[in-house]
Amino acid sequence: TKVFTSDLINILMDIPGITAVKNISLGRYNALGKLVESQAWELAITPGYQARFYTQASKVLAFKNGLPFLPDADELNDTLLLWKGRNSQQKLVQPINDLPVPTGQYVDLRTYYPLQYSLPETYGVGPHGLPNPVTEERKAQARQLKAYLLIFEQLLATYMQQLAHFRDLLSTDPAVQHTYFSYVFTIDTLLGVGDLYPEGLSETALSTEFQRLLEDEAGFAKRRNQFLDHLLSRFAESFSDYALMLYSASASRVRTDMELIDDKINFLKALPEVSAKRGRAFNYKDETAVCSDTNRTGLQERIRVLLGLDASEPVFVVEHILLRPRNRPSASIKDGDPMLSICIPPNCHLCGEEDPYSFRITVVLSGEEGIANGGIAFRRFAEKTIRQEVPAHIGVKICWVSGVQLTTFGTLWCDWLGELSRSEPRPTVLNQKLKPLLDEFAILKSVYPKATLHDCVDGDDENRVYLNQTVI
Repeated sequence: TKVFTSDLINILMDIPGITAVKNISLGRYNALGKLVESQAWELAITPGYQARFYTQASKVLAFKNGLPFLPDADELNDTLLLWKGRNSQQKLVQPINDLPVPTGQYVDLRTYYPLQYSLPETYGVGPHGLPNPVTEERKAQARQLKAYLLIFEQLLATYMQQLAHFRDLLSTDPAVQHTYFSYVFTIDTLLGVGDLYPEGLSETALSTEFQRLLEDEAGFAKRRNQFLDHLLSRFAESFSDYALMLYSASASRVRTDMELIDDKINFLKALPEVSAKRGRAFNYKDETAVCSDTNRTGLQERIRVLLGLDASEPVFVVEHILLRPRNRPSASIKDGDPMLSICIPPNCHLCGEEDPYSFRITVVLSGEEGIANGGIAFRRFAEKTIRQEVPAHIGVKICWVSGVQLTTFGTLWCDWLGELSRSEPRPTVLNQKLKPLLDEFAILKSVYPKATLHDCVDGDDENRVYLNQTVI
């Protein structure tokens, strides 16, 4: 209910370096930060309020060897914050007395100790078998019990194998070929087990047969995709639309599932870099990495992995602002740099194309190779995916060009970038390389899968004609 000056002096005197306190004044401030009361020895606290150190209204004057010293305000605040942190109350009053984290002991779950070995020796199913001499009936009884227990032993051993391979279930290793893992007993791990298995089967054949009973190819593909979907969901990623597109374009579900596994693994492996560099541009001033795989935009790389494209499959993301003219008309460059074409109708009612440079990009992909030429469903999915990845304020044009045009454009684009990346681009050379690039850029034309007209004889309509989506 009160703050006493003597208490504050005692606290200050405990700080190393302070030998005396000459004067302290206690004040009360209103909501506007104005002083309304000042006391020399004690200050009553208004009920419902708490005393606080008002740094902005306080003045600290220090003396050393009798000379006054006014500390710097910023330095004083830093020092106060340091002391406040050192003397703050911890959540645990005595953390040093807390129980230490126990150290675990590794257990190799792949080694299984048979349950029947824990039964009394009189049963005859232990590691030492039956004592000699013993009747044939007694041997048959022990073998019958061992065969009965083998069913449960197999379940337990398989369960332990599943635990031992749990890290494989959530692994992005493409070498993983199982989501269920079998276990085969040998005479070294279970005495007399050879008499209980079918004759003529090797351990390898038994392991293969057990694995087949646990999981076939279709079952593996389904479960492997489910585990990978779990990993993708941790990063708010989904391949559902991509999967539906693949299923519609393929006749084999198992083959599609296996392809999805590879695509998801590739995406997860690339996710750390793609996520970190999602908004990163490429360095067009790096002469050593022109059109290099190590110098791509984050959008370009994300499009590639989301569409399941290989690194031999080029994707060009062209920012129109890079194609802006840099050279004005001069003696060496008569008309200056060419410009991108714009839309100006005769009545001068502009259609929104008066600025072809700002906030515009063009994505150029192959329309003749791979799945892009096999079905229009992939293109619809790809275009939807690209537009979702591009920021909303940027207009995007997507071109599915022929292989020849893709090669031509790629050569002109990289050739022009090579000159632009120089520390001091040569104006004449840059102009000469920009002209053919813009000419090719203006005639980029999407190609479409071929289709056939209706066959009146057999009525085969599998390869149908779609308006603005196929060519006859």
